[in-house]
Amino acid sequence: MISLVLIAQNFLLKNVNVFTSNGKIDSVDILVENGTIKKIGKNLKSEYRIIDGNYYDVYPSFINTISSVGLVEISAVRATNDLSEIGDFNAFLKSYNAINPSSAHMGVIRSNGILIVNTIPRGSLISGFSSVIKLNGRTQEEMLIKGKSALNIFWDMKKISKIYEFFTNAKSYILSNSSGNLIYDEIKDVLDGKIPIFIHVDSDDEILSAIEFSRSFNLKIVIVGIYGIRKTIEYIKNYNIPVILNGIHRLPKEDEPYDDIFTLPKFLKDNGINFCISTNSNAFSIFDEKNLPYHVSSAIAFGLDKQTAINSITINCAKILNIDEKYGSIEEGKSATFFIVEGDPFDFKSKIIKAFVNGFEINLKNKHTELFEKYNF
Repeated sequence: MISLVLIAQNFLLKNVNVFTSNGKIDSVDILVENGTIKKIGKNLKSEYRIIDGNYYDVYPSFINTISSVGLVEISAVRATNDLSEIGDFNAFLKSYNAINPSSAHMGVIRSNGILIVNTIPRGSLISGFSSVIKLNGRTQEEMLIKGKSALNIFWDMKKISKIYEFFTNAKSYILSNSSGNLIYDEIKDVLDGKIPIFIHVDSDDEILSAIEFSRSFNLKIVIVGIYGIRKTIEYIKNYNIPVILNGIHRLPKEDEPYDDIFTLPKFLKDNGINFCISTNSNAFSIFDEKNLPYHVSSAIAFGLDKQTAINSITINCAKILNIDEKYGSIEEGKSATFFIVEGDPFDFKSKIIKAFVNGFEINLKNKHTELFEKYNF
């Protein structure tokens, strides 16, 4: 059994074009050993299994940074929805504990090149810690990449005093070297700046308020949202705050141009902001997560260059989630988590030929392909 596992993780992928975080490398081979990329180069030799890439393109796994995969199955059926918890302060929660490894959505989503997601808990003011998982594995533990990627706060201008009070008490608790408080113990690394806070906002007023809050407690934050970014760009730039655009396919505010959101990624790039593009995380957006590449294609159509577009759902995400040491790009020494595609992955007519997670080739069959085969007379 052990030898079979080793064979599954060792192979030489020949004749492919590799998209890295710095550009495209044509006609190379990728040697994978024990789930890690050992070497990238031309005319490589190996005793391992040979896979002919037929000069198709290879991309690192797309990463959806704001996801509800595994937490929602059928949005209208409460028993299959673990996205939300009651109460304002749920900082002790970690989303991976509620992940359903058998979710039918995972197969559909990974067939579009999305092999890694960051699952976001919702439903409260401080909703808990998001978790990074790979979309392959039989158990939550097998899928887990990072249990506490960020603490999530859904900003509410009416409850700012509650947020300040919570963090003031938490800071006092930590400074006094106390123990036994489950919630405060969990956020020690947040107060120390080791884990960021994803602050979900919906306006320029909320962004400014959130930045002021982060400065008050010297916290590391990431702005998650679409609206209000342009009006607050100087503050975002001055304090070097990363931005997650949670959904490009949205309507602009009434007083904004029709293309305000579509051109926002290029605007952030031009202003030197570290940003990534994701879908949105709620009970009804689960069906949109497979469309992550098409959110990016809309940004490309409105001026974003392709290399930055690729980085916005690969290496930029990995850096924000602090998993870039192993994931987010195709480099020697990193995890062999990538896919082979026929065509442009940002075009809905493209086809994922093969996909690998930590060197294991995954099955790309899903509910959609099963129905196609069943009714394709």
